[in-house]
Amino acid sequence: MDRSAARVVAVDVGSVRTGSFAWAAVDVPGHRLTAHGDDPAGAVEALAVALADGSDAVLALEAPMSVPVPEDGRLLGKS
Repeated sequence: MDRSAARVVAVDVGSVRTGSFAWAAVDVPGHRLTAHGDDPAGAVEALAVALADGSDAVLALEAPMSVPVPEDGRLLGKS
């Protein structure tokens, strides 16, 4: 990637166990989809590659306005 480029990694935060976690990486300008998946490690790798190349990078996270928090923290994110 050249220095004028940036990578945006968007993450839909969900449960990995139930398959509702997803991410996609897009390089701009050009809006080229470079990678996507359902593994959090893949999202981190897509971000790290851009940073290692010296490019700008953005991590965009889904941000619900409220998240129910159960007493048992291990159940967080479980529907």
